[in-house]
Amino acid sequence: MRYHPNDRPWQQLHLWQQLAVTLIAKHQLNSRQALAFLLLADNVGQPTSSGPSAEPLRLLVTGPGGTGKSRIFEAWTEFHKEIQRTEEFRLTAPTGVVASDIGGCTIHSEAALCVSRKNLLARTAGGSKIREALESRFAMLKTLVVDEIYFMSAKDISILSENCSIAKGNAEHVFGG
Repeated sequence: MRYHPNDRPWQQLHLWQQLAVTLIAKHQLNSRQALAFLLLADNVGQPTSSGPSAEPLRLLVTGPGGTGKSRIFEAWTEFHKEIQRTEEFRLTAPTGVVASDIGGCTIHSEAALCVSRKNLLARTAGGSKIREALESRFAMLKTLVVDEIYFMSAKDISILSENCSIAKGNAEHVFGG
């Protein structure tokens, strides 16, 4: 169903909702892709409470190669650009090739996965520098996408959760909320 900008139902939508509908059509998302996209758009677009008590969205988008996950990532990226909140969104992947393909960076570099917890928490100049860089990268971050997450071990995912919690200063939620 397509809406015209002069239609009453269209005018009742918030601007971010109109953008979401437009991007679904532009990127030709199927119903499942659209659902994943709308869950994020709804979470990002509508005003919500913040702080440690706000329940974060955790969404796992799966499917074999060729099912269109990258289309969803492209739509998410464009959504964040259009609402001018790119600092809240990051595309990552476990390998440099995949990260490059999606226009992101490796999750290992983004979340300091190769840095030991001991070094990350060390009260030294080096530890502080690494921790401050991690905190800076995650300060505004609200949406972290890890493409091809099945390449990560359970240990890496656990370290990712710990490092996100350290970076966000929030141990209440896994991945720092």
